[in-house]
Amino acid sequence: MNFKRIRFVEVEDLHEIHEKSLNLLSGTGVQFHSEEALELLKKCGAKVDGIVVRFPGSMVNDALSQCPQSYLFEARNRNQAVRIGEGIVIATNAGCIYVQDIDRGRRRGTLKDYTDIQKLYQASPICNIVGYTPVDTADIASEVKHLYMMFETLRHTDKPVLCWTLKRKKIRQLIKMVEIAFGEIHDSAGTYITGVGINPLSPLVYSHDAVDTIIECSLHNQPIFLSPSPMTGITSPIQLPGTVVLQNAEILAGIVLIQLLNPRNPVVYMPGAFIGSMKYANCIMGSPEIMLMNSVNVQLALELYHLPTRSHAGTTDAKSCDVQAGLETMQNMMMSLFSGVHMFHLALGVLDSAYCTCLEKMIVDEEIFERMLRLDKGFEISGASFSTDIIKEVGIKGFYLAHESTLSNCRNFWQPLVSNWEPYSLWKSDGSKSVLERANAIVKDRLNKAPEKMIDETVEKELLKYIRFAEKDEQN
Repeated sequence: MNFKRIRFVEVEDLHEIHEKSLNLLSGTGVQFHSEEALELLKKCGAKVDGIVVRFPGSMVNDALSQCPQSYLFEARNRNQAVRIGEGIVIATNAGCIYVQDIDRGRRRGTLKDYTDIQKLYQASPICNIVGYTPVDTADIASEVKHLYMMFETLRHTDKPVLCWTLKRKKIRQLIKMVEIAFGEIHDSAGTYITGVGINPLSPLVYSHDAVDTIIECSLHNQPIFLSPSPMTGITSPIQLPGTVVLQNAEILAGIVLIQLLNPRNPVVYMPGAFIGSMKYANCIMGSPEIMLMNSVNVQLALELYHLPTRSHAGTTDAKSCDVQAGLETMQNMMMSLFSGVHMFHLALGVLDSAYCTCLEKMIVDEEIFERMLRLDKGFEISGASFSTDIIKEVGIKGFYLAHESTLSNCRNFWQPLVSNWEPYSLWKSDGSKSVLERANAIVKDRLNKAPEKMIDETVEKELLKYIRFAEKDEQN
């Protein structure tokens, strides 16, 4: 970042949060629903009582000391690789059930919708990371949908690819498909070609699928994104600092397991707390208090733990791409930027508390991110930038419009993607198009121009052959 991060609490507060997290881990402990994980944790010094694990503080601190501060997330197109833990990276949506646009409205997602979203990710100048689950595919059998979703991602993109939490055999299948697509690029040890987000179940539980995914990714030396999603007053304390401590403890417990499985395995720290609605008992993603909590956790990760960070940056509770969607998304993106987050997640097109991906909002969110990135460049000051010679030359009551410096620099300013800066008369004569209409036109243009595929025939055939093998394996 080119400006100073906002520090939301003092350094002594960070140490207090850390100590309270350690006390919670050593006293209350965390449930792990995996015999394999329990045996390893017990062998390495944790106290195991049934499925509850209690961690000595030294065990947690040792694990933190092994985590890399950054890593290179590879892509099949080497020019698309990104470094996680340095600068800003923009990632996908996850967990949405519905998709919507102004042509067809809101509907259950299909494999075609999923494919279209991956194509839009590929065409986006903003999106760095593809894959994941921006929409569920209701038209594909649950036993094999992960195979076809990954196939469409690899077929239509060449950016870094994320997997998602599944049973152990299925996550192994996804990693294998990415390895097939990468081919020889993956031959060298320490190459990070995918990653996966893990959600502990608040309060203080790691499910069987979550642990399975951690184990499989660690064995394959692939990064893991630890992202608890506690809801204040429902699955975490209603007081904001209590939720900060709880989700930090949940992340630390996962870090210990990962580092015991594979020392130096990259971990991304992702606080994902939300406000629990006391009126409707649902999850609120547009409250400013969400980012106050998560920004404190981000500060903790950056200043005390020196870990790469990720945040829910584009979330909103709005049901359509309207003013509410814009103000809540801008709020969360700005807070993520100012807190120093490395990876912006749930970033493009989120609506309805992450139940829905909106195609037009994907484009609108691109513009918001463009604005953020321009702010991140900061305010450049140099001797020439003060323009004192030009001010003297033009003089009092002068005119800068025709000056050579204006003509040579007038195209250097940031320009919007879908916002309209024309005079009213021009906007009116052009059809009075709304932001949504302009975004819709961009969506259609990008999909029309998307290449038929972005993998060669040999790799495509090998992937399809593997899918057929995996389908038979699932049937058995």
